[in-house]
Amino acid sequence: MTSEMNRRPHRLRLHWKILLYSSALLIALIFAMLVYVRAQAASFVNGQLAKDLEEGSERIKAAENDQLASLHLTAALVGSFPVLKAALGTDLQTLRTVLTDFQQAYKGPDLLIVLDLKGAVVARARSDADCALAAVAGLRGAFYSQL
Repeated sequence: MTSEMNRRPHRLRLHWKILLYSSALLIALIFAMLVYVRAQAASFVNGQLAKDLEEGSERIKAAENDQLASLHLTAALVGSFPVLKAALGTDLQTLRTVLTDFQQAYKGPDLLIVLDLKGAVVARARSDADCALAAVAGLRGAFYSQL
């Protein structure tokens, strides 16, 4: 009888087979679920990131447009003063004096300049404002392109 048992292949009992197959099925389902959740999370994150970048870009454009509108308004207000308009027809020193007086009277910006129609600097309120004129060169193109 012992020789018959040795010849017979070793078989798993039924309850071990059920346990093995159900465990394998459970592991496969968990793996599939993790792959699915990861794909959904990546899709959500990428969509949210693209949306946030687009909204940020729109906010930056809106801020730039607001600043340009403010600059247009400031230029229109400054240009509407009769004293400044009258000073535009005078010499450079008189125009600089009027700009400086205007700047001090209204606690205006640090840099107050007058540009001609081509965007060239005609006069500025301070003679030490040369370092800021480089920034004006870039602003000039944006300002005149909006007109």
